[in-house]
Amino acid sequence: VIKLATMLMCNISSHTPNHTDIVKANALRPLISLLSSSCVESKRHSILALCNLSFSSENQEHIVKQGGLVPLILSTSDNDLNCREYAAKTLSNLSSNRRNRLPIVEAGALRPLVEMADSVGNVGLQRASVLALYNVSASENSHVPMIQCLVARSS
Repeated sequence: VIKLATMLMCNISSHTPNHTDIVKANALRPLISLLSSSCVESKRHSILALCNLSFSSENQEHIVKQGGLVPLILSTSDNDLNCREYAAKTLSNLSSNRRNRLPIVEAGALRPLVEMADSVGNVGLQRASVLALYNVSASENSHVPMIQCLVARSS
């Protein structure tokens, strides 16, 4: 049942006019909680639904405020390549909102984003990661943590 519900939410969220109703129906928290599901399909569809919803700047803030960052960051190291790519794309969307940039850094996204940007074999994953890093770099508060992350990576 959960797998079908996440598929439904993924499909409904792909239609932009539904975004406000989805958020008003308090669907973000259940979608976020499913990012830790042992069912790969449920997790994948939940991440993709959040990715769809994260195209709206208003929803970007709601996703962050409702605790979506850490589960999304953890999803960037999922065994499923699609989960990793959708999580990177969602973080990229969230990072386009300047209010989310420092919280993304503080939640620990830099290292996974750099690792995904440096990965080989999935251009979509690399593109989303590089775009998220680019967006985050637009915030001066992120410069020192970014430098520290890159220095630690090269050591």
